[in-house]
Order: sequence, then C-alpha cells, then structure tokens
Amino acid sequence: MPLQLTFVRHAQSVNNALWSSGAAPVVRVDDPELTPLGQQQARLLAEHLARSEARFTRLFTSLMLRAAQTGHIIAEQLDMPLTGWVDLHEVGGMYVQDAESGAFLPRSGQSRAELAKRFPRLVLPEQVTEAGWWNKPFEENAERWARAQRVWQALRAHCDAEEHWLLVSHSGFLNLLLRAMLEVPPSSTTWFRLENASLTHVVVACDYAEIRCVNDVSFLPSALRT
Repeated sequence: MPLQLTFVRHAQSVNNALWSSGAAPVVRVDDPELTPLGQQQARLLAEHLARSEARFTRLFTSLMLRAAQTGHIIAEQLDMPLTGWVDLHEVGGMYVQDAESGAFLPRSGQSRAELAKRFPRLVLPEQVTEAGWWNKPFEENAERWARAQRVWQALRAHCDAEEHWLLVSHSGFLNLLLRAMLEVPPSSTTWFRLENASLTHVVVACDYAEIRCVNDVSFLPSALRT
C-alpha cells in the first residue's frame, strides 16, 4: 500500500483577513494567529477528519502559529501527537516588511518554551531553541524551491509505508510542493487554489505520485470559506 498524504492549509489567520480587506502588505505581522473565524474553520475541519474513514498515523505541522494552532486543534480531536517539521513553513520564512524601505526584516519565530507552553501535544525538533526556529534572512526563490524538493524527497523515502500522514502547512509552500511532485519547473506560473482549512489528498507510490483531490472544503458552510 503506498503512502497516503493529506495536506492541510491552515485556517484563516489575521494576515489572511488583512489581505482580504485590501490592507497594504506592510501591515502584516510576522507570526499571525488564527482569527475567530479561522478557529471555527479549524474545529469543523478537525471534526470532519475525525468522522473520516481514514486512519491517520502521523500528524505534522509547520511551526508558524497559524499552522500550529490548526494542527493542535486537529491533534486534540484525533487524540494524536503533533510533530513539528520546520521545513513546512510558508515561503519567505519569518519576517516583517519595513514601511519606509520596503525591506524584509527577519524575525526569530516562537521559542521552544513558548511553543511547548501553547501546544502541549507538539513534539519539537532539536533545532528549535530558546532563540526561536528561524533566525535567518528572508527566504529567496531558489531557497524555497530547494526546500520543496527536500520535503518531497523526504516524503518519497516513505513511499512503501502503509500509513496516512496529515501535514499542516501553507498555500505558497504547498503549491511549491505539489509542483515538485508533478515535476513542474520552478519558473512556472501554475497555481493551485488552496483555501483556508482545505484538504488535498495525494498518494505517493515508489514509482508515481497521484493527486486525487485538491482544495476540498466541502465540510465548511459557504459563509466560512475563505
């Protein structure tokens, strides 16, 4: 049986709501939390996964707050541990944009103690320290593509595992990951629409990858789709 993967885009964040309102990019925050609407989305998503016939064996998350919050709600509902995977973060990494110069200023990300306190089910990798988990310059395009390839190769290494993994990540990075799976060139403008709290299902065999479903939000009422 090939490896089953379900990719989850995090529920609506403060930055998502700002973007939808037409706010300028410089007002974004470096590590936004879920909005009240996003928390509703995450709860409905978790309940949907609990009702599913799928038997999930592992649950991974980006360490950005909006993903970790979404993942932890799922972990609570499914009674599973939540494993942090640094490489699932959104493109660009942790940064804010300077209002005057437009420069991207790096930020650290949450510290090990902060993450452990907020998310008791979260299993943290060793590279997460009290100094945070990012602490690097803004991630450029070539680095993003290399990271997507790295995650794809890590997933392919488990192609013969009879397991079903859930991975909570972000729209930009999941697009790169899907393009890496399909061998779409990094320069392509191909884009998969992935709404907040959406599900994308992929089967990874050792000699092929099959994308079976993209952007499933059927479990959300229309008023909660963003």
